[in-house]
Amino acid sequence: MATLVKVLAAVALIFGGTVGTVSALQDSLPGALLYPVKMQYEDLRLNLTQDAASQVELAMTYAQNRVEEIESLVAQADEVPEDVFGRYQHQVQIAFQATDCLTEPLRLRTQAHLSGTLQSQVRTMARVMARLNSGSVPTETTQARIQAMVQVMTQAQQALGNEGHQGGEPGSGPNPGDNGNGSGGQCVDDCGGAEVVKGKRTVTASPS
Repeated sequence: MATLVKVLAAVALIFGGTVGTVSALQDSLPGALLYPVKMQYEDLRLNLTQDAASQVELAMTYAQNRVEEIESLVAQADEVPEDVFGRYQHQVQIAFQATDCLTEPLRLRTQAHLSGTLQSQVRTMARVMARLNSGSVPTETTQARIQAMVQVMTQAQQALGNEGHQGGEPGSGPNPGDNGNGSGGQCVDDCGGAEVVKGKRTVTASPS
C-alpha cells in the first residue's frame, strides 16, 4: 500500500495534482514517460486485490487496456513492443486461473463474461490486422506479435468452452497451451490475492 501511495504521489507531483493526473496515466502508451508508472500502478492494484472475482475483473480490464494500446499504436503507425504482448498474456492467465477460485454459479457467469470479452478482443485484433495488411505499419514483427496475441485469445476461449462441456468442474479444462493434455489450475492458499500460482493451467503463445 505504501508503494502505491508513493506511485500516485509521484504522478500527482508531475501533473500538479489536477483531475487530469489519472487520465494522463491511463491514456499513456508504450514509450511514453508515464507508461512505466501506469504498469507499476496496475501491478500494485492486482497485488492488493484479495477477492477472486474482483481479481478476474481487474486483470481482464488491464488486458483490455493492452488491446486498446495496440490499436492506438497501429493507428499511429508505431511498432508494438514485445512487453505489451507479454503483459496481455500474463493478465489473461491471472484472470483465467482465478476463475478456479470461484464457486457456482458465479464461476460459470464469470467464465461466460471472460469468453465474451475474449471474443470482442479477437474482433478488435482482426480490425488491427486489416490495418496492418493495408501497409500502414511496415513491420512483420508487429504482425507476428498480434497473431500470437490472437492465438492466446483463441486458446483461452477454447479452454473455457471445453471446461463447460466437461461439466464446469474447477480446473477440469485443458491447458490452452498444451494441446489438451494439461491438468487443473492452482490457487494460492485461500484463493485470495493476485499472486496466483502459475500452475499447469496456463495460456501461452510466443510471437515468432
